Amino acid sequence: MPNPKTAEHQDQFETPNAQKEVIVHKADLPLFCPNEKSALWCSHPRVFLPIEDAKDGISICPYCSTKYQLEN
Repeated sequence: MPNPKTAEHQDQFETPNAQKEVIVHKADLPLFCPNEKSALWCSHPRVFLPIEDAKDGISICPYCSTKYQLEN
């Protein structure tokens, strides 16, 4: 049975896929979301993001709004 006091301490638990800004490098391309570090059980369908074509090096996932920044 789950601990009934778990909800009292939600700040002590990490929320899956809570990171909303991710730095990526050329070695990480092609870029897709959710990435390999995401919890798949609570994720959206995989979508490839064309960050290498973006003038500012930024791409935002249309499903979860995670912002990806391409670093040189």
